[in-house]
Amino acid sequence: AITMVGNIFTAHHVPAWYRFIVLSPIGSHRIDGISVVGNTFKIFDSANIERVEAVNTAKGSFDMAETRYLRFSDNSFSKVSQRTESPTTVAVDRTTVATSWQRVVSGLMPFDGQVLGIDGITPVGAIRNSSDAIRYVPPYVDTPTGASGQSFTVRWPEAVKGKLHVRVRCDQTS
Repeated sequence: AITMVGNIFTAHHVPAWYRFIVLSPIGSHRIDGISVVGNTFKIFDSANIERVEAVNTAKGSFDMAETRYLRFSDNSFSKVSQRTESPTTVAVDRTTVATSWQRVVSGLMPFDGQVLGIDGITPVGAIRNSSDAIRYVPPYVDTPTGASGQSFTVRWPEAVKGKLHVRVRCDQTS
């Protein structure tokens, strides 16, 4: 297990591809037990870097579908283009009715992880059908979906529209 809590990471005059945290597996592995919480990532006198973390796949790879206990949260970022977090809350907004609502989260998960879990779904306002009548129907979620596993699909028993906040994670905790 690796734990990084409360650190200040700084860099000066670095290229956009620079990363503070790089995991370099040798062979095929899975991520299991990493916490990056409450840290500060700052870039000085440079353009933005793309993100703070990466996987070096020169000698191996991770099976991202097998990720366990990865927490990457409550960090602050300065001059970082893509902020990553897991778990994270994303909005899913549909203005037309449908029985399935897909949301792509590529880039939001640390180490380009897959969507492996949903911690919660909260409607923001009313969920409505095509007649604009309020519907009280429970959805369920398929994870991961998409070719890279970096999306999820909210499924409804009838065609509805509205907005949700969904708490998404890139690990399995069981």
